[in-house]
This record gives sequence, C-alpha cells and structure tokens, in this order.
Amino acid sequence: MKKKFYFLKVKTEIVLDRILEDNSILSSLRVNSSYPLEDIKKKIEEMIKIKYAYIITGEYPIFIMAKCLDHSDSMELIEKLRNLPGVEEIKTQIVLDKIKEDPSVIIP
Repeated sequence: MKKKFYFLKVKTEIVLDRILEDNSILSSLRVNSSYPLEDIKKKIEEMIKIKYAYIITGEYPIFIMAKCLDHSDSMELIEKLRNLPGVEEIKTQIVLDKIKEDPSVIIP
C-alpha cells in the first residue's frame, strides 16, 4: 500500500513539472525601507504562484521564484508584485530553459 501512495505522488509531481516547466519567473524586489518588511512578506506568502521567497542581502532584499501557467499568468503575477505597497522596483527574469533543478538535500 505504501509503494502505491509513493508512486502516485511521484507521478503527480512529474505531470505538474511538465505543465509548468517553461513558465517559471525569478524576481528581485527593491522595497521602501520605511515600509514594514513584515507586511510585504505576508502578502508574498499569500500568493500561491510563488513557490520560493527569500530575504537576501543587497539592494533588492526580496527574491522570489514562481511557477505560472502561461505568459499571461506570469504577467498577472508580475503586475501584482509591482503593485504591492512598499515595493519600489522589481527586476524579473523569465526562465527560458532549465539546466538543473534538484530540491534534494544530501545528508552525510
């Protein structure tokens, strides 16, 4: 029974990856330092298309990775990010081709 559940899970991930493989976006957000960063983080957490979000060092302290259905869906998300209160500028890249994605962690 356990093997069947694992197989179904893997099969689902493969299908979703094929659907979304060419519609990933990467964005760096510059924020207004007078606006509470926690408020921006909460809004980003609520966006289901954003799969990874990080606070990083540098001029653009928020970095996100998102999966969208198509170009139109990507543009909609980018517009939502641009209009977030406290966001001053956004630099966005659209993934053209994946070289490698490996979310696994190697435990020595």
